[in-house]
Amino acid sequence: MYRNEIARTSYLKSKVLETSGSVEQATQLRAEAIEIRSTILGKPTTVENLTEDDFDDLVTFWSK
Repeated sequence: MYRNEIARTSYLKSKVLETSGSVEQATQLRAEAIEIRSTILGKPTTVENLTEDDFDDLVTFWSK
């Protein structure tokens, strides 16, 4: 039910972890986010092509 949001949040958290120096954790979390995204879209995704916008597009609505 919340896969889209989880994928996006996991990707963003991986960026924070990477910036803070936890590269191994960031890499693992980013891989999980990419796997979830691939499952949602039904097609494999390459890491090199992904941006934050790709994960933002998964979320259909925003609330304040």
